Amino acid sequence: MIDKILLKVLLPANQQTYEFRVPLDLMVAQGTQLMARILAAQDGARYCASDEGGLMFCEGPSAGALLDEQVPFGALVANDLLVDGALLALM
Repeated sequence: MIDKILLKVLLPANQQTYEFRVPLDLMVAQGTQLMARILAAQDGARYCASDEGGLMFCEGPSAGALLDEQVPFGALVANDLLVDGALLALM
């Protein structure tokens, strides 16, 4: 059984893409905060983590839409909204 998904996350502040393996039972809001903190630690000169961030779809029919922060990543996978290697932007 697959319990994680691999996501590509674009950080617009530096135009770099990072990969995260995210547990499917993790809520999107929690995952977003964790990713933001990790990226702020990696590139603090150009990015400062905020509690107000979100993840946005960069590809497919949902491009430009924010992920619902109140659902686990697994629910998005189950509804075919996220697949391994999906590109998201950290807003």
